[in-house]
Amino acid sequence: MKKRMLFLMSVFVCAAFLSPICSDTACGDEQGSKDLKEQIELLKKKLEMQQQIEALNKKLKEAKKDPMKKAVKKQIKKPRATQKVQAETIRMEQPSLIKIIKNSLKSPHGIDVDKAGNIYVADVVNRKVLVFNKNGVGPIKNIGEGKLRMPWGVCVSGDILYVTDVATHSVKVFDTRGSYLFSFGTKGKGQGSFIRPYDVASDNKGNVYVVDSGNNRIVVMDKKGNYRYQFGSRGQRDGYFSFPTAIEVDEKGNLYVVDTLNSRIQIFSSDGIFLSKFGVVGSEDSDFISPKGIAVSDLIYVSDSDNSAVKVFDKGRKFVGIIDKISKRSFLSSPTYIKKLGNRLYVVDTDKVYILEMFFSRYVEEAVEGAIDGEVSAVENGETGIEDETAPPVTEVDLEMDPSLVP
Repeated sequence: MKKRMLFLMSVFVCAAFLSPICSDTACGDEQGSKDLKEQIELLKKKLEMQQQIEALNKKLKEAKKDPMKKAVKKQIKKPRATQKVQAETIRMEQPSLIKIIKNSLKSPHGIDVDKAGNIYVADVVNRKVLVFNKNGVGPIKNIGEGKLRMPWGVCVSGDILYVTDVATHSVKVFDTRGSYLFSFGTKGKGQGSFIRPYDVASDNKGNVYVVDSGNNRIVVMDKKGNYRYQFGSRGQRDGYFSFPTAIEVDEKGNLYVVDTLNSRIQIFSSDGIFLSKFGVVGSEDSDFISPKGIAVSDLIYVSDSDNSAVKVFDKGRKFVGIIDKISKRSFLSSPTYIKKLGNRLYVVDTDKVYILEMFFSRYVEEAVEGAIDGEVSAVENGETGIEDETAPPVTEVDLEMDPSLVP
């Protein structure tokens, strides 16, 4: 304000000073008068500009005091976004050998275990199912003698025993005491017919799943042997098979099928809808060469026959470990069918059955996932057009360069 008063006083002093000089020097002609008026007009314009500058800088100071009066977008970086997750890691320890069942076995194939722990082994050469107690002692019972020509796969469902007979292309049904009940299936490609059925499984809904190996399909029957439906045919695409040999049902009713000549495991819903698969031909940890058997519990066990090993995966199909060494002097040769119950794994290998106790270390690791670069967001920052509080005041040069700054 003081500056403006001083500026006005200087204007009037100048005008008063110029008037007598013109009078004394005979400058009162028209040209002199015109020059004087132009000088006065110029001074007035400078005064108006000075007033505009003061008004604009005053508004700037008010905007600094009130952060709500902001309209210009200012860039602010958010901190990096991170997410802590817990991942379970499973490490398989060396299995402990409990028992080697070799007594009376000549060519064992299918294997299953009942709720009491009794072990049922289909023996092709013996043409019967040999039963051993939970400690591997026996055989304590023979089932199917005189009724079976080439028993291959077995499934215990309550007090019922299903046995696939490759030679007669059928499934023979017994009770667990050994009494023959009935059979279903004949040789052929039609509904309810089989060609070399290699394995059989059942679920808690009364469905019986037969691996119809020669027809490259899975045939579903009811517990009385009546045809329900089938899925699969020969091929390499998802849902197709190349000589499947084994099947397992998990606790959710999903079906795990060993697709032997395609060297993979395929997973289906109980109604035969393809869900997923894993495995390719090879000798790496997650690869297979002619897998023959599968067991599913909290983990997935696959007998990789031509790689002479049983491979273990978690439910996400991530490789956990490999079983090839049984003891210091014993290695797996050509494992075929397997079964898991509790901590025990039963492995059929050539002319014997290994009973192994499995050990796993489980621990949870905390990891940081989802870290992303800082995102840029916009916030309102001033109706005055000023980016921040450190902006310099407006000058005469600013007004000349940008007349729109005039309030």
